[in-house]
Amino acid sequence: MDAPTMLQVTRHGDDGHVVEVALDRPASMNAVSTDFAREITATMTALSADEGVRAVVVTSTSPRAFCVGADLKERNGFTDAR
Repeated sequence: MDAPTMLQVTRHGDDGHVVEVALDRPASMNAVSTDFAREITATMTALSADEGVRAVVVTSTSPRAFCVGADLKERNGFTDAR
C-alpha cells in the first residue's frame, strides 16, 4: 500500500492485527474533499483485502474535531456537470 498523504496508518500489536487509520487534515478539521474520500476508500479497500487485519480503528489527528463532514469550500466550486 502506498504511503497515504491525508491519513496516518499505524499497525498495533505484535502481529499488527489492529490497524489505526487517523484522519490527518487538521487545518480543515478533516473536512472530506473528493481526493480525501478517494484516499479513504483506497486505504480501506486495501485493508479489507489484508487477511492479517482483524480490526480497524478510525481516529483523528485534529484536537478540535474528528471530522466536520463534507469540504464545503470544495463543494462551492462544483457545477451541475461535476
